[in-house]
Amino acid sequence: MLCRFDKFLSDEMPTRKQITNKEYEEWQKYKAEKAKGHVLLPDTVRFICEANGYDAEKSGQHFLEILPKICPPEQR
Repeated sequence: MLCRFDKFLSDEMPTRKQITNKEYEEWQKYKAEKAKGHVLLPDTVRFICEANGYDAEKSGQHFLEILPKICPPEQR
């Protein structure tokens, strides 16, 4: 007699996707950059755009000015 949980014990259980070593390394780099504040979140971009009056040229100029300060040339 089958119980209602037997379907979860079968060989057809879904498995999680296995990631490659490269994907894992990229995830670790992302987490480290996020912890340092180097990852722009949507709220941050929205704040910067609002501060520049939603002017695309002013916002773009802002990013071009801060890029050298937060990202050394060898990383670009």
